Amino acid sequence: SLRRDGCITRFRCSTRPDRLDAALLARLRRHGCRTVELGIQSFSDTALQASERHYSGRQATEACRLVRDAGLALGVQLLPGMPGHQPEDFLADVRRALDLGADMLRFYPCLVLAGTELARRWQQGLYAPWPLPRTLSLLARGWLYARRAGVPVIRMGLAPEPGMEAALLAGPADRNLGGRVLGRALWLHVCACLLRARGDDAARSEVRAAALLDALLAGGKAPAGLPRAQALYLPRSCQGFFRGPGDELGTAWAALGITRRNLVWTAGQAASLHLDA
Repeated sequence: SLRRDGCITRFRCSTRPDRLDAALLARLRRHGCRTVELGIQSFSDTALQASERHYSGRQATEACRLVRDAGLALGVQLLPGMPGHQPEDFLADVRRALDLGADMLRFYPCLVLAGTELARRWQQGLYAPWPLPRTLSLLARGWLYARRAGVPVIRMGLAPEPGMEAALLAGPADRNLGGRVLGRALWLHVCACLLRARGDDAARSEVRAAALLDALLAGGKAPAGLPRAQALYLPRSCQGFFRGPGDELGTAWAALGITRRNLVWTAGQAASLHLDA
């Protein structure tokens, strides 16, 4: 009725990959749906079974194809760090989603919330979140894959909800802090600053900056004896984030010899780091 009254012209919906078929998608399109997001979480059968998702990677793949065949935009939601999920699985998931024609991605790093089956597993030592540095690095690399394909990552992390702070037991753990649980205040700060999409550049600037550095150094860490840089060529679109929030990556760029004198902003989309021979 809202569409009939002109209040809305189109809508999107989100569902599991095992809860749709061609007839349902055709009906959704007739009624104004233009985008279907699939909570796929992973294409890895091992992770899906360990997390008791009750569908397979093959079903997830087929669901993506059904959405595209129906002429609808496809969104894919992924859950890095879920039980049974390995870092290489997440990167493979991103590549798979892009290969299947995803028009947008969402990354939801796995959190442990009170009162859930995952909380029970965590409390019994049967599940541990990924270390925070690993999580951020993988988010950065996944974002970079999507950027190269021209596909937006429209959210990284859960949207804030009432009661979420009280329910949060654990997120990606930082081994340097000791123990399995990252301090709640620090983790919520990470959620607010890095993983929640509060704005395209503001919320994800550290992930974007890490991705850029990771790409240019082909692994995220400069090998011993890395030659000094002659010049760094970056798209103007990187100006707002390449040094990270609070100039966090300024030291890393300075260690490579990057200064205002050899930093060149370009009109293109390519980034390149020129090193001394």
